[in-house]
Amino acid sequence: MTRLLALSLVAVALSAAGPSGVVMNQTTGQPESQVLITLISFADGMDPIEEVFSDSEGRFEFQREVRGAGMLRAEHQAVGYSQVLRPGQMTNVELGIYESQATPAVVPTGRVIVLEPGESEMIVNESYLYENKTSPPTTFRDEDRGTLRFYLPEAAKGIVQVEASGPARMPLKASAEKVDAQGLHQVDFAIKPGENRISLSYLLPVSEEGTEFSGRSPYPGITTRIAAPTSVELEAEGLQQLGTEPSTQAAIYEAANGDDFNLVVRGAGRLARSEQPSAAGGGEFGAGAPTEISIEPAPIAEDRWWVMALAGAVLLVGFLYLLGAREKK
Repeated sequence: MTRLLALSLVAVALSAAGPSGVVMNQTTGQPESQVLITLISFADGMDPIEEVFSDSEGRFEFQREVRGAGMLRAEHQAVGYSQVLRPGQMTNVELGIYESQATPAVVPTGRVIVLEPGESEMIVNESYLYENKTSPPTTFRDEDRGTLRFYLPEAAKGIVQVEASGPARMPLKASAEKVDAQGLHQVDFAIKPGENRISLSYLLPVSEEGTEFSGRSPYPGITTRIAAPTSVELEAEGLQQLGTEPSTQAAIYEAANGDDFNLVVRGAGRLARSEQPSAAGGGEFGAGAPTEISIEPAPIAEDRWWVMALAGAVLLVGFLYLLGAREKK
């Protein structure tokens, strides 16, 4: 009887074990030891519930169970790597990490600028898409020069919201640091193997005679596309109109040769948005807040990068913060 009870207790303990697996260094192809791994349960408000280190063979096991879905987050060379856990997929998890290096520099594949002028201010969103094809796969990070460099217009008064996401498509808040008096800023965000995106959001005052917008970039020849509501008129030398995206009713333009350009913006309008609750139940800005443009690839979008950038441009959530910050100035 005592032996049967002991076996039952062991069985219960085993069945109650948490997620387990191995940390694999995808750069070296070998298991990685002494990696700090954090277990996050979506049912517990995205809060960490347990931390462990991988052993000498890269293996890890948590004691805490995850109710429903969750996530693992590993830290390696000051870069975070995430792996979503789904019900029924809690064992034999392979958590991938990479070695980091500052060279060769990974530059943006292209950028999309979304302009939405209103009565007194114009919302500007810039999205930069990166594609890291390093072999062997390696994370790019340059702490000194940053990953992205961009010019913030003086009229934005230094207020810019930055959001970045890696191949896992999990958006994270980032920060921009001013580099020089010419308005050059930089963002330190690790570019992991695969597709990554960095998005900027800021406000500019509008003028009744026409709002001037400068499309300066430290990346010569970068392919630049501009989106605006069809009620808005854009004037610039060499600006080519490509058509209208049906889901958002955005008129799409391309800047000639990807060089710096100067626009005059007239009119006002907003693009169509989808309303959806945030993953964390609303967070800072409340559940159901409009979060982003939601579009399907249109016939004019044969190259995929700019469609992804437009789809991922944050359009409204951050401006509750931006407006509040500007009012305090």
